[in-house]
Amino acid sequence: MLPTLPSERAATAARKYTADGLTGLAEDRVVHAALDDVADKKKPVFMFAGHGSQWPGMALDLLRSSAVFEEQMNACARAFAPHLDWSLLDALACEPCARTLERVDVVQPGLFAVMVSLAALWRSCGVEPAAVVGHSVGEVAAAHAAGALSLEDAARVVALRSRVLVELTGSGAMVAVPLPARDLRPCLEPYGRRLDIAVVSGPASVVVSGDTDAVQQLVDELFTQGVRARRVAIDYASHSYQVDTVRDPLIRALSWISPAAGSVPFYSAVTGGLLDTRELGPEYWYRTERQSVQFERVTQALLDHGYDTFIEISPHPLLTVGVQHVLEAAKVEAVVVESLRRNDGGLGRFYTSLAQAEHPSTRKSQAGVVPEIASTALAQRLAPLSDTGRRSLLLELVRTEAAAVLNEPLSNSIASDRSFLDSGFDSLTALEFRDRIIGATGLRLPITLVFDQSTPRALVQHLLAMMSTQTCTEVMKVPTVTAQVEAQDHADSVARLDLIDQMGLDELVRMALHGGDVDGIAASPRVI
Repeated sequence: MLPTLPSERAATAARKYTADGLTGLAEDRVVHAALDDVADKKKPVFMFAGHGSQWPGMALDLLRSSAVFEEQMNACARAFAPHLDWSLLDALACEPCARTLERVDVVQPGLFAVMVSLAALWRSCGVEPAAVVGHSVGEVAAAHAAGALSLEDAARVVALRSRVLVELTGSGAMVAVPLPARDLRPCLEPYGRRLDIAVVSGPASVVVSGDTDAVQQLVDELFTQGVRARRVAIDYASHSYQVDTVRDPLIRALSWISPAAGSVPFYSAVTGGLLDTRELGPEYWYRTERQSVQFERVTQALLDHGYDTFIEISPHPLLTVGVQHVLEAAKVEAVVVESLRRNDGGLGRFYTSLAQAEHPSTRKSQAGVVPEIASTALAQRLAPLSDTGRRSLLLELVRTEAAAVLNEPLSNSIASDRSFLDSGFDSLTALEFRDRIIGATGLRLPITLVFDQSTPRALVQHLLAMMSTQTCTEVMKVPTVTAQVEAQDHADSVARLDLIDQMGLDELVRMALHGGDVDGIAASPRVI
């Protein structure tokens, strides 16, 4: 059996808070106490994402399972009603007669409503933001969370803003590029104003925006250089010269805005720092669409001001990987968690995020972390093996963990010489995979691991080069009592988690009502 990889304690915590949440559901109450430490001891930042985090059905599970989320979604629907001629809730429920989420004037109201409702859910669990920041349309949700705009005014801004932007659809495209902005700019010079950097998310994460044909030409050029650029799900060139054509109608549509002084510090991805919310007038909202998004800069400003917990408020994480890049470049540790994920938008996912926020070790940057038990176990297995045996064991480890991250059968997707990107990795799964390999080996590995070592076989060679036979032998000779005790605790935890993973919803609810007693529930007859 391969060495068990990281986060058993994280998983235990996640299951605990899932059980606490189920207990709350069974007793018709909200669990507030779980994250008291986050509110009292940390400085959480609510990060509201922009276009691209949407997915069909992104609100369905929480609408069915969370009264807090449902209540806030209904409030958003009422706030949007005077400005829309279609049903927000029908669109989010993917009703056959509903408007499609592919339209900018549908997806932006939908994203705003989901993000505002997720913020209400976090707050209902005792997590209050010490600061807020938004990304593009997410800045409107951040302004509402800060207290600068009422729900009605914020909904009106989103509806009117997105309606004006419809004029731009079909004329442009955007693409995410895993390169530093300084390295990419020379590639854009031949295109003139037809291409521009729209977003700087991190030290090696940017988005380019511009004319559709120019974007495709850039994608092809980068591919020949070994750089995989990914198209963003949008059909207009946000943050490009094309937005200039709607400046006047956009400012006229928002001329009524009178923002208030916020009660929560508002950090601007337009200016890259703290901003008085009374400056969030019509011109500012035009700038959020026209200027490049300086998310790397604003993340650094938040770190400089002592914020240490970053919670992405979105249906799928777009910002967390960029924040991790900034943290590792700055050699700073902070907690970074998402709320939901694509096709995983229920309370189980949300309670896992709660647990990760409560237990910093579960989602802190792993680059400098050496998990003693996991690395000791692996070293003990590697020490007596030949070079060929070590390569074989590590290749099995790498392929197994890659399959686990992708939620795919090992034989179906993870070939030894197939690139991680061709196997389906994106920036988020690449980060998770890197953390798993760190947990298994105790090595210090960069966030760009799957890009630097593009196949499982190449990664194995890299890992072997970083390991020494002497280290493995020494670990084998000096097993500690602590390691033996913790290894037994670890095995017990894994066994209990396996039981939980096999339970149905009825058993999970009964476990919650019995104070998390896994053994007692597992021994009782199962109700089908």
